[in-house]
Amino acid sequence: MEGARGARSGTAAGGAGREIWVAGAGAGALAGLAMVGWMMAAAALDGGSALDPLRAAGATFRGPGALNGGAGTVAWGLLLHLAVGALLGVLFAALVPRDISLSSGTVLGAGSALVTMAFAMTLVVPRLAPVLAAEMPRNGGSWVIAHTLFGAVIGIAPWLRRRIGDRSVRRPEATHAGVLRPRTSG
Repeated sequence: MEGARGARSGTAAGGAGREIWVAGAGAGALAGLAMVGWMMAAAALDGGSALDPLRAAGATFRGPGALNGGAGTVAWGLLLHLAVGALLGVLFAALVPRDISLSSGTVLGAGSALVTMAFAMTLVVPRLAPVLAAEMPRNGGSWVIAHTLFGAVIGIAPWLRRRIGDRSVRRPEATHAGVLRPRTSG
């Protein structure tokens, strides 16, 4: 029964898990890049270094001395941010139905990101990344816009699931009904 239902919905039996992981991680990583890009631009326009947001994220688990860090701190900040983005993307892809429209997915993603931001900024970030929590007020409303952008991009996960699922279902062989063929002697 599950296999038949999976085939009707565009996924082979067992393919839904792959869809969720691939679409969620892809959408989450892309959303993380969009968020980082926005924050880098906002920091530069505010007169700071474009790398300041990555240094602040890179100080996670490393302490305040990492704010003066170089390429290693920036790379750690980017890697950590993309990993968290991919994880949140997988979670979003698992919770949201794959047949939701693209526009509804982006709106739901943006709203979800703002709720997640409120939770993370009050409970998670102060405990795991106090340096990041201390640096965030410097950028003001840019964080809210960045999280909204993150959510809107992560909202493509259900659309990606459909695209991945549709490719995993074998298409029936094309029939040549009505096509003129030469007669063969039999």
